[in-house]
Amino acid sequence: MGINIARRLGVKVQPGWLADPQCNPIVEEIDPPKEFNLLPLGKTRELDSNKGCGFSCIVEILGGLLNGKR
Repeated sequence: MGINIARRLGVKVQPGWLADPQCNPIVEEIDPPKEFNLLPLGKTRELDSNKGCGFSCIVEILGGLLNGKR
């Protein structure tokens, strides 16, 4: 869900998805601020980065399949 949509719906944003305007990760559940930066792949080092690992595995698999290599 987009951050602006979450703001309109009044939904809190999960920890590790946003950084403040000074690029410090926000590590608690908060209401979506008006000014923010998105963190890469939605995680911080402290909150684990399994999402990035999963994305890299999918890219590797799809890259091999689309390349024709088995």
